[in-house]
Amino acid sequence: SQDASANIQTAFARLVTSTYHRLAMLRGTQYQESDIWTYLNAAPNELFDQSAYENIEAQNELINEIQRAFQQEHRVTFYKMKEKFTHKPYGWSLAAIQCLLAMLHNRGRLEMRSDSNTLEGRACLEALKNTRGFPNVLLVPQIDFTARQIHDLRDFYNEFFDTPPAASDGSALGKETKAAFQTLADKLRNLLQQQEHYPFLQALNEPLRKLDELARQSFAFFLTDLHQQADDLLDTKESVIAPIRRFMAGKQISTYTECKTFLMREEANFTGLPGDKVNALRALLDDPQCYSGNKMITARQQMESIRSEIQNQLAAERQRAQAEINKRRQSLQATDEYQHLNPDQQQQIDTEVERFVTGLDTLTVIASVRDSRRRFTEQVYPDLLTRITNMAHPRSLAESPETAETPQPPSAATISLHTIRPAASQHLLADEAGVDAYLAQLKQALMEEIGKGNRISL
Repeated sequence: SQDASANIQTAFARLVTSTYHRLAMLRGTQYQESDIWTYLNAAPNELFDQSAYENIEAQNELINEIQRAFQQEHRVTFYKMKEKFTHKPYGWSLAAIQCLLAMLHNRGRLEMRSDSNTLEGRACLEALKNTRGFPNVLLVPQIDFTARQIHDLRDFYNEFFDTPPAASDGSALGKETKAAFQTLADKLRNLLQQQEHYPFLQALNEPLRKLDELARQSFAFFLTDLHQQADDLLDTKESVIAPIRRFMAGKQISTYTECKTFLMREEANFTGLPGDKVNALRALLDDPQCYSGNKMITARQQMESIRSEIQNQLAAERQRAQAEINKRRQSLQATDEYQHLNPDQQQQIDTEVERFVTGLDTLTVIASVRDSRRRFTEQVYPDLLTRITNMAHPRSLAESPETAETPQPPSAATISLHTIRPAASQHLLADEAGVDAYLAQLKQALMEEIGKGNRISL
């Protein structure tokens, strides 16, 4: 009958209530494994079931039991708590225990560890869901933090990270500090990827090691133990971290890069400069602490001074080259052969000389300007003399077959005196006899060229 069925259900409910009399602490909330991430990660005002999150009685019961066990054994596993709370007098479901632990972790009242590693985020979620790993998941209750600890950490946070923390309660502040250290460590790691181009960034290696070590700590560490190294951390920030970050984010890195590029690009022009200036600039850029102070202001001043000297020497070399070329151009135009050329032919010669003069303005290496002056004197000028002579006295073609077969004498060429090398056996002139012998050999070499019909430009 219906009455009998109702009586059985009532009796069964009374049996459950009497056996699992602490089941009521859950207030009838039906927890699901799919809810774990929400309780673990979200802020209270973001949860879909605010009343479940605020089930303080069940949370207190669970954390109090963890604290009692921790005081006795100092090793409390998820498995042990699961075994206790799924049996009488609790009878809680595994999902309820998982969700309550997630709430406690979210509120900073509980820390979970595995293999000496503090679990956060997804790692914590996987630990709560992996039943085979329950014996290896340690539950560590967190102590209550004093107002002094919270105040000191907030002050440190503001001074070290140059911004006030958003959190005000202990656990949230500890987590925010831990996250801030991780963020800063990632930023330094990104900077270190550029150390091939900026060797001074190696100074970040040791600070990064410290930050990585801090980022692995539990959030409680920042409230209870960070003060022991706070002064060292602030010193490191002021002497290394902050100066390098300002350096890399401001105009100084542009000056550094410009000076480095200048040294590489102008290397060929340094041979004629005082070595101390160039060496001083190199020393500034190679200084492991070049990021500190006003060193880049000094570097730019030194670079501009060196640049000015190079430009002055370059201008002087161009003037000497142009003067030499103009002198030889006048010499060309004064020859009888040039005077016999028609206007178009003269224009050809003048244009070629002018093109060579104009090309000097495109040269940025002092040695190249000197080489161009030498090349004009030793190669271009003699070649132009030869061309003028050939244009002024063109060779007539033989009209008869017999004459055409007769070999014609080669055209006379003009060669530079600098290209003539006498067959001298000595490499050093030390007395009058040696000079006389060299002059005799030089005369012989000159006469041999003249004997070939060549002319010699001086």
